[in-house]
Amino acid sequence: MCLLYLFVNPHPKPDEYLLVLASVRDEFFGRPTSGVHIWENNPQIVGPMDLEEGKVGGTWLGMNITGKVASLLNIIQPLDEITGDEKLPRGHLAVRYLEGGQDGMNYLRDLRRKASDYDRFLLVTLDVSNPLRPWRKVVESRAQFGDIVQRQGKAGRKQALVDELIAMMNNSTEYFPDDQLLKDAEGRSEESLRSLSSVFVRVEDEYYGSRTHTVILVDARGCVDYIERTMQQPIDLNGNEPWVTTRLQFGIQEPGSLVSRL
Repeated sequence: MCLLYLFVNPHPKPDEYLLVLASVRDEFFGRPTSGVHIWENNPQIVGPMDLEEGKVGGTWLGMNITGKVASLLNIIQPLDEITGDEKLPRGHLAVRYLEGGQDGMNYLRDLRRKASDYDRFLLVTLDVSNPLRPWRKVVESRAQFGDIVQRQGKAGRKQALVDELIAMMNNSTEYFPDDQLLKDAEGRSEESLRSLSSVFVRVEDEYYGSRTHTVILVDARGCVDYIERTMQQPIDLNGNEPWVTTRLQFGIQEPGSLVSRL
C-alpha cells in the first residue's frame, strides 16, 4: 500500500509553505522505472516514469509547472477478488490530468464513468479525501506528519523538514494487529500482513516493498523543491541497498492556479 501525506495552507505567510507533500511508493522491486526528471516528451511535467512493458509513460506521482499535482495510489484487494482480467494501465490517469486543462473535480467526475476499466485505485488531485477506515499505520504516521510540519514547517528549516519526513517514511515499526488491514488484505499470510502494517514495507518473498520516497515543498512564492529518494536499480535485497537522491527546483508559472485547486 502506498502512502501519501499532505499539508495544505492556502494563505501562507512569506516564511511558510503553501504545500508540503510526502509520498511512499510500494511496488515490486523488479518493476523498471525512471527517477524524477523533466519529461522530454512533455517538458511541463516533472516526475518519475513507469518503464514497465505495456505501461511505459505512466506515473504514480507527478507535478506540472502550472502547479497541478497528481498522485496515484493502488488499493489492496482480498486475494479472492483479484480476477486476473486484463485492465487498462492506471499510471496514464495521472499523466492525462497533468497534461489536460480540466480541474481535479471535473477530471475525476469524467473518470468515474470509466473506473471499471481499471483495477482499484485512488487518484489524488489535491482534493480527494482519505479512506474513511484508515489502517493503523496511516493514523499513527498522519499524527507524526502533522507534528513534523508544525515544528519544522518554516522556510528557514527546510532541510530539517525534509530529513524528518524521510525518517518518518523509513519507519519500520509494525502497527499490528490491525483489523482493517486484515479485512482489506484478506487471504494473505500473517508475515505479509505484518510487513504491510509498517510505513516502510518489505515483503521479501514477494520481492515487493517501499522503494521510493518523495517530498514536494511549495513555498509562498510558488517555488517548488521536488526531492526523490529511490532504490538504485536493479534492486538486490541484501540489507544494504544503495539509494539515489534527486532534487529538482523550479518556479510555478502561475502560482494562483495551484491555490485555486486546493
